[in-house]
Amino acid sequence: MAKSTRDKSPADRNEDESFEVMLLQLEETVRKLEQGNLGLQDSLEAYQLGIDRLKRCHKILADAELKIEMLSGVDEDGKPVTQAVDASEMSLEEKQASRSRRRSAADD
Repeated sequence: MAKSTRDKSPADRNEDESFEVMLLQLEETVRKLEQGNLGLQDSLEAYQLGIDRLKRCHKILADAELKIEMLSGVDEDGKPVTQAVDASEMSLEEKQASRSRRRSAADD
């Protein structure tokens, strides 16, 4: 039987939320912390929740980046040739090299 949203831990609820929702919630947490009206315990809890949301947002962005097609060259007619990036078949080093190549190409 599936847990209701109320029964889930904050981390489990974050898995169900969209990037945009988590980003808005993260911004709200930052505002609360910056106002300085929270007690120490509440500030620590808000900070940890913010870190958890930030990590989740970074993961969503990294996963989205891997789904983008990578430019692999140009054919004889000058048209771009792309290939889908399959993250499951790439090592961490290959992923980093791929990102570096894409960033270098974008800078040119």
